[in-house]
Amino acid sequence: MPLALSDEQLDAILLGAKPLRPHDRDLFLREVVDALANGGGPVGDGDVNRAIRAAQKRYFDPPELSDPGMISKYR
Repeated sequence: MPLALSDEQLDAILLGAKPLRPHDRDLFLREVVDALANGGGPVGDGDVNRAIRAAQKRYFDPPELSDPGMISKYR
């Protein structure tokens, strides 16, 4: 059964996938959709936000800023 998402909700999900590594984005999107589909009712903005945050915690891999080969203006 298809999910009924607003344009803003879909944009938020796609923006949530943007900082992830390309090979993790599909898994992220699947996890968000599964979380939203299991609610069984209408999907609100808060539901979308919670699903994005939970999936990002699993797939976001922050950059290693202490790498000596990395050039940064903050070093």
